[in-house]
Amino acid sequence: MNEGWFSCELVGTATDGRQVRGLIRDQGDPGNRATVKFVCESALSLALQIDELPGGQTRGGILTPATGLGEVLAERLRRAGMTVNVTLSHGG
Repeated sequence: MNEGWFSCELVGTATDGRQVRGLIRDQGDPGNRATVKFVCESALSLALQIDELPGGQTRGGILTPATGLGEVLAERLRRAGMTVNVTLSHGG
C-alpha cells in the first residue's frame, strides 16, 4: 500500500476557450491510503472549520466536495502531503 501512487490531471474547457486545469497526486495506494486521507480530512473540515466552508453553516444538501468543502479541504489535503493544484487560463 505504501509503494503505490496516483496522479490525476483534469482539464475543463469553456466554449470561449478558457480552461481550468487540475492536478491531484499522492504517494500510497489510491484505493486505500488516499481514500482514507480524503475521508478523514473531509470529516475534520466539517468538524473543525465549518464557519470557513463555502456558505458556512447555512449551506446544506447534497454537495460535491468542491462546492461543500472547497479550499478548506484542498488546504487540509496539501498539509497532509497531497498535491492539489488548480490553474485557470484565458482562451485565445
